[in-house]
Amino acid sequence: MLIFVSNANSKQQSNYQALLTVAVASNFYYPLTRLLDTSKDWGAHNIRLVSGSSGVLYAQIVNGAPYHVFLSADAMRPQILYESGKGLKPISYAKGRLVLWPADPASSAIENLSQSAGRIAIANPQTAPFGAAALDYLSKIPKYAQLKSRLVYGNNIAQAFQFVDTGNASIGLIAKSMLIQAQAKFPDKQAHYAMYIAIDDALYPEILQQAIVLTSPKQDEHALAAAFMAFLLSTSTQEQLSSLGYQGVSQ
Repeated sequence: MLIFVSNANSKQQSNYQALLTVAVASNFYYPLTRLLDTSKDWGAHNIRLVSGSSGVLYAQIVNGAPYHVFLSADAMRPQILYESGKGLKPISYAKGRLVLWPADPASSAIENLSQSAGRIAIANPQTAPFGAAALDYLSKIPKYAQLKSRLVYGNNIAQAFQFVDTGNASIGLIAKSMLIQAQAKFPDKQAHYAMYIAIDDALYPEILQQAIVLTSPKQDEHALAAAFMAFLLSTSTQEQLSSLGYQGVSQ
């Protein structure tokens, strides 16, 4: 499979012509590449992936970015696009999982946060749904007033992870999928990336991720986008999500 990868924040433009351009939230970029790479049916297609925070990608779509499919990390932005006539009815494709990393599994998440003296990294809650979920979780903690001054915000969940991974933050509330990606990329550091605590789903808003097929004047592009969505929602794909840090929408 030939995949051209672009960053939504990059000012560089490319003349690369792909049959399908998918705008994908940063948290789901690695899982999507894994799903595509292991799919025999999609091996013959040229797909361009543009990764960034859901808020940035949404703004680009509103301003005319030529994307065929938008995989958001939330349900709000696809719904707004649908209501404004920019695409078909949104479909849920995954449920995100929030974790605290690095953390001592023998202690609670609150104890780990309190004992860590450095910065706490989360994604920008204004543009990244994982950041909004993290802030909602933190705001309910009795010691939130003490923790608030230590928060540092990444442009997206990938940057929040990088803050912790590079030592610019001592701990972070990030997507579980980011740690699974890191374990696969750096097998010699698997133990380090496995030192996290899964935050109880009941303690933060459900991160229901939705996709929308955007309006295109070309019938063949619509057909390919619909086929891509069928692949994403297939039983085989949904069953793989748990190993990539998500819950399938049927779970």
